[in-house]
Amino acid sequence: MPQQDQKLQSGLPRAQSGVTASVSTFHSRVTRAESLQEHFRESETRVDQISRGPLVGELSGLEAGSVRILDVRFNRSVRICGQVQPDVLHVAAISASGEQSVCRGHKVQRGQLLILSPGETVHHVAAAESRSLVAMIRPGELWAAARTLLQCEPSWRLAGMVAVHPHPVAQRELNVILRAAIHRAKQESVSATAGPVADRRFEHAVLHRVVRALDSAYPMDQSEIGHTRRLQILKDAEDLMVSRMEGSLTIVDLCAAVHVSERTLHYAFRDVCGMSPMAYYKSLRLNEIRRHLQRADPRRTSISQVVERFGFLRPGNLAADYKRQFGELPSLTLRHS
Repeated sequence: MPQQDQKLQSGLPRAQSGVTASVSTFHSRVTRAESLQEHFRESETRVDQISRGPLVGELSGLEAGSVRILDVRFNRSVRICGQVQPDVLHVAAISASGEQSVCRGHKVQRGQLLILSPGETVHHVAAAESRSLVAMIRPGELWAAARTLLQCEPSWRLAGMVAVHPHPVAQRELNVILRAAIHRAKQESVSATAGPVADRRFEHAVLHRVVRALDSAYPMDQSEIGHTRRLQILKDAEDLMVSRMEGSLTIVDLCAAVHVSERTLHYAFRDVCGMSPMAYYKSLRLNEIRRHLQRADPRRTSISQVVERFGFLRPGNLAADYKRQFGELPSLTLRHS
């Protein structure tokens, strides 16, 4: 066993006799952004496809006791918004492919850790072709591990924090264990012997590396707490968009409601989402139409009804925009609902 893992096993409290951490895994290819919602348990999140074209992605994961590792890859840009589960801390490692992503108004950088505390608001725009490695941890278990490993109360406070820069060595060690988890998930998902495996050591190894990364990050850098002005502008505009999915909003309406100039509004959307306000509005409407079609009864729903409900001028307009966004006609989505 490596020296660090030997220290880990001697440092963390041992499991009670007969108590183990069950390890379960999954791996799947996906063609719908909403598939990601299924893996954020008990959270109020919504996932929309932002950039155009057929979506292809992979979701892999491993769960060991108090720790859940999720690997998310999409070829298109997606937006995740909502609220973090009340009892889960999210720690995401940023690689080179994720550098164009924006989390709560902050452009993320390679080598950072994104931090989302329990109950916090999420607004994350993942860049196309990006990869996200996320560790979801029960805070109580993380704090217990930190007190044991550090032999004192952790000095870091994560509430409201967006991102930190851990020491490169600590970051590398964390990446290694996260990638090992995903490799195991992919191997076991196709293995004839796949299933729950007793592995308390793996759970402790992840907790150990997360504690090391967070503890090394605190003295070096801490991002500003709270939302930035541009994110607040986007949130106010987005709330109005969601309430007016019938397509009646104009750029004048948005500027008047948010109390900013057209230029300021454009800058906020370009910076956070990489597109104009009206393009973003159309993307939200198309994603809502897709959800509506997936839930609809094909025998009782027509494309003409959808066109009228969501404010498109004619079926041809909707069909063209929908196919550019998702790579298929709305009639096909309805047929497969």
